[in-house]
Amino acid sequence: MNSSDEDILYRRTNLTFALLGAPKGRSREWIRRNVDGYQKVSEKTLQRDLRILRSIGVPLVITGDEIAVASDARDLPAIDFTPAEATAVGMAGELGKAGALGAFARSGWTKIAAAGARRDLSGPQLASYTPYNDTTRLEPTVLSTILTAVARKRRISFTYRASPTDEPQQRTMDPWGLVPEAGRVYLVGYDLDREAPRSFRAVRLSDVHTTGESAEHPAEGNLQDIVRGSLSARSQLVDAVLSVTDGRGGEFGEPVDGRVTLTNVDADWLVRAAAAAAPEVIVEKPAEIRRRVIELLEKAAS
Repeated sequence: MNSSDEDILYRRTNLTFALLGAPKGRSREWIRRNVDGYQKVSEKTLQRDLRILRSIGVPLVITGDEIAVASDARDLPAIDFTPAEATAVGMAGELGKAGALGAFARSGWTKIAAAGARRDLSGPQLASYTPYNDTTRLEPTVLSTILTAVARKRRISFTYRASPTDEPQQRTMDPWGLVPEAGRVYLVGYDLDREAPRSFRAVRLSDVHTTGESAEHPAEGNLQDIVRGSLSARSQLVDAVLSVTDGRGGEFGEPVDGRVTLTNVDADWLVRAAAAAAPEVIVEKPAEIRRRVIELLEKAAS
């Protein structure tokens, strides 16, 4: 798409949003004065853009000088999502909170406002909160490969480490989906090596690729329930408060007033991770986890 095509698309998009935001329509003069891209165009260009918008399905109503979108086309029908679709939407929302994708989303609102929508984008609601969780740490190639394999029902192979110090394992899976749970993201599917449904924390996967084979095992039950059942069966989950030196939160998250609060995290993982990050990270509570961290550090020092 060349710059001229981009300008035309930008102008027509602005016009569409401006008309959607006006229950009683807009005059041609208002459009030329307020909609970005129309300040220097001719009446002929405006008329052509209106014809194009109609041809692609925008239900325009033109009455004299007033241009509007048909009122019965403004309200969209209710949307129902399957559990898998809801998971995808939820993950997209999490990914959109941070980094370049979040900036892109906010810039979209800015363009809508320029086209006539009324929303103050300069206030404190734009203060950026960047969540430090699995959705912001996932490698784009890993995410893309998994989502493509799920959509096309293709088998995948990957390397998995239960923790940074554990030996890597090669696994093969018929993937069912990615499930967010308590700030983490899990790959769920049928594990061919274990011959049973399994879940794996996605940020601990590497070398993810499709095998070229079709996935033969369809999804079983609710994916969220599979993840939660797997976590409760193989681990003790705890809530914890950590004291963190500025800039040293690492995989625990971004500290607020020098502290990180964790919910439903694996106790064994927390002990190992906190010991490895000491003294920049100190477990304040629970006392049992703090005791285990101290014991592990003393054992390593002896």
